[in-house]
Amino acid sequence: MGRTTALPNEKLTPWWLAVGWARTVLQQRIVDYEAKGWNAAYDMRQLEQLDDMEMFLKMSWDQWMDDLDPKQAVQEVNK
Repeated sequence: MGRTTALPNEKLTPWWLAVGWARTVLQQRIVDYEAKGWNAAYDMRQLEQLDDMEMFLKMSWDQWMDDLDPKQAVQEVNK
């Protein structure tokens, strides 16, 4: 059984930007932790999750934009 989640497509850009900003901040935090000799393993795992989320949002955005392409939206109707 397949499951899907409806996403409000108009929010894809703000979500993608928020995830990108979170990745940037987390990457800097990892650098800071490693410079201090602290364990950054948890943050690295969270960074992997953000990478996955960013890819999902990018793929969703691309699909939405493809669906809006007028060349694909036009279909011949035979009556």
